[in-house]
Amino acid sequence: MELYDLLVEFHKLFPEKDVWLWTGYYLNELNEDQMKIALQCDYVVDGRFQKELHGTKKLLFRGSENQTIWHNVNGEFIKDPMNDQA
Repeated sequence: MELYDLLVEFHKLFPEKDVWLWTGYYLNELNEDQMKIALQCDYVVDGRFQKELHGTKKLLFRGSENQTIWHNVNGEFIKDPMNDQA
């Protein structure tokens, strides 16, 4: 699990930095190893990019409207208010 180890070490060295992950999958589609990595990230953007949902409105940190920004708060993913901002 090299990526997991890298993320753990990164957080030790740079605790003030946020780690973002764009999965291309929904959180409920991640397997155990993938979720373990996601839980090392401060923000996770889930969902597949859908071209027909791109450009219909300005999106922060997302490519299409079906994607969701999740904030990892103590190991629990909370839908982030950035989802509602343009």
